[in-house]
Amino acid sequence: MLKTKLTIVILNFNTKELILDCLASIKNSVHLDYFIKVIVVDNASSDGSITELEKIPWITLVKSPRNIGFSAGNNLAVPFLEGTYTWFLNPDTVVEPDTISKLISYMDEHKTAGVATPRILLPGGKLDKNCHRGLPTPWNSLCHFIGLDRLFPRSRVTAGYYLGHLPEDKTTEVDVVMGSSLLTRTKIGQKIGWWDESYFMYGEDIDFSLKVKRLKYKVMYVPTAIIHHYHGASSGLKKTSLHITKADKSTKLRSVKAGTEAMKKFYLKYYQGNYHPLVTKIIVATISIIGTIRFAKIKALG
Repeated sequence: MLKTKLTIVILNFNTKELILDCLASIKNSVHLDYFIKVIVVDNASSDGSITELEKIPWITLVKSPRNIGFSAGNNLAVPFLEGTYTWFLNPDTVVEPDTISKLISYMDEHKTAGVATPRILLPGGKLDKNCHRGLPTPWNSLCHFIGLDRLFPRSRVTAGYYLGHLPEDKTTEVDVVMGSSLLTRTKIGQKIGWWDESYFMYGEDIDFSLKVKRLKYKVMYVPTAIIHHYHGASSGLKKTSLHITKADKSTKLRSVKAGTEAMKKFYLKYYQGNYHPLVTKIIVATISIIGTIRFAKIKALG
């Protein structure tokens, strides 16, 4: 009997068609000489997801009575984890047949790697730059929000938000990877306490990545492994998934609020003590303004 080496955790919220495609792609994985356990946590979906997921005998289905967010939702899977590795994967992704084998092989061969993520491609084939990110320091964030990183996309000074100076086609250490595809050693997740539930959604993957690096492990981007990502299927905020899922207005507003709160929370948790109190006030106020603008745009759309 094969031994379980990897548990894949997929958090679902109203992405019925997408998660079925995701699960099918996992089922079609090749070059595996170990067993994979798949846990699907459903965050109180209302689109009929549960009915379809209950028909799949090879997954472990965990049902949350309400939408408790990304961090808390993923943490519901923790008691059921098995194996050396845990891969948190979004339901709006499709895994190429050799992606799992490549990621696990990389982790097996590189013991200093604490987290790995594949090359994540958006519809159309462009890189989802969020899988190849730097830390959102005040400087990196400023350059990003005022557009300097788009004017000088390869600059080490101004393009730190997406690490534009690093090649996208080579395996490299990065600061941050996306929670939509984050593979870690199970023992590391246990050490850091898994996901910080004070983040409802957004920001928790940055927090996770930073905690792993503080344990002296590397966070790695491995572009030889590939997944395809519709991005934003649950939040309804990204153009890449609007034609597939139709998140309602309240979901979009909640997502914007969560994103704004996450930016403030991460800054206050990790950077507040490094800067003058006036700088902190300015940064927090700026984040609030960004959130207000995003909120207003969604309300204006009706």
